[in-house]
Amino acid sequence: MSFSEDLVVPKPEVRAVPLAVGDECVILGSDGLWDAVTYQEALKMVAKYREEHDEVDGAAKLLVDTAVARMVPDNVTCIVIALAVQPE
Repeated sequence: MSFSEDLVVPKPEVRAVPLAVGDECVILGSDGLWDAVTYQEALKMVAKYREEHDEVDGAAKLLVDTAVARMVPDNVTCIVIALAVQPE
């Protein structure tokens, strides 16, 4: 088996986004997740999950399962971190 290009890109896409009062979570996902789920869709799914379960512990699995069900041809990894940003 021969590959003409690298399968793993060593340079990640990184963004610095300041947190604000009202931010509820951070979603870290591999490109496989974002190939199948839009940012807005992911936020809505996590917000709905949090509303129904009063936590985000299963929200990452929900996002991964959604991407896999959409038959994304890449690996899918996700972490959802709940935030409690306090006003200054």
